[in-house]
Amino acid sequence: MRKINATRVQQKGIDARARVLEIKDTGNRRNKNPVVTIKLMVTDPSGREFPGEVEMAVSPVYMSRYQPGKTVSVKYLPDSPSKMIIEE
Repeated sequence: MRKINATRVQQKGIDARARVLEIKDTGNRRNKNPVVTIKLMVTDPSGREFPGEVEMAVSPVYMSRYQPGKTVSVKYLPDSPSKMIIEE
């Protein structure tokens, strides 16, 4: 996600929890770290679930945080839930 969109999500996004469903390496690198696509099942504050996906660079040291079955904190835009970030 472009930096300006990530900043908007950070400032105006809704906090939620998400379960990691899948993680895939895109083959790209950013600052020598692999860029991965993480598929999620997000649970919003009301308990409604919806799928989500985040692409981000992850240091190999922290890769275990994003393995299938793990739970992560996310933020998403209420008017555009597909725009989300993982809170690190």
